[in-house]
Amino acid sequence: MEEQIGYVFFYGTLKQGQPLYLLEGIKDLRLEVLPARVQGGLLYNLGLFPGMILKSDGGVVMGEVHRFRQIETVLGILDEVEEYYGEGNPNNLYRRVEQKAELLNGEGFITCWVYEYVGPLEGVSLIKNGVWHGIGVQPH
Repeated sequence: MEEQIGYVFFYGTLKQGQPLYLLEGIKDLRLEVLPARVQGGLLYNLGLFPGMILKSDGGVVMGEVHRFRQIETVLGILDEVEEYYGEGNPNNLYRRVEQKAELLNGEGFITCWVYEYVGPLEGVSLIKNGVWHGIGVQPH
């Protein structure tokens, strides 16, 4: 049976150097990390983590594309972490969608999974430059 390879765009706590980068269950399935950006996103500071909303008139969100083996296993773990319970579930904090990301190494675009924030926006601030640096280090 051929192993399923897949790609996920991370823009917050799952990026290199962030608290969930070495998340059990997925860290040993990661094959590669490539700097990337997604066009048409708005990034919000939700306190302990960011949330991206995809909008055609949005800006650029900076992050990383992670290449994984056993992508179905990885997505199952990430769905739990991201509080995604299935399409249309009213308890979702995020939803998982396919999106094109531009690789910053010049290799063009790649289709990857992205977790889009679907929770409330009251009292949260927009991160205008599209870069989440970590907890407590956001520019204001």
